[in-house]
Amino acid sequence: MRATRTAAALVGVLLTGTVLATPALANDRTGTQTISHEAAAAYAKGKVVSKIDLNVREKPTTNSKVLRTVKPGAIIELRCKIIDGRPVDGNSVWYRTGSKGWVAARYVKNLSYVKRCDA
Repeated sequence: MRATRTAAALVGVLLTGTVLATPALANDRTGTQTISHEAAAAYAKGKVVSKIDLNVREKPTTNSKVLRTVKPGAIIELRCKIIDGRPVDGNSVWYRTGSKGWVAARYVKNLSYVKRCDA
């Protein structure tokens, strides 16, 4: 009798574990897909270190139209960088922002690696 109860309990645990584990596996796979999509869309981050509002420009030059400004201390998305833009205080690096526009690297501290823009 005791062996029968033990066997029945073991079967119950195994069946319950299988039923409960199946949705967890599906959720794990979904979570992994979500993370990979987020990682693919994520950009590097940078902190605006200028003392005044930073101009976000249409092109990587100070002669270009200002699209908007960003407040000092703001964290912005940096899509990519070019290293041969119009120099600002001797720094010729410009960052393409996560949204439309460019900012001079002279006034942004990159908080993670920023890849080069494709040619």
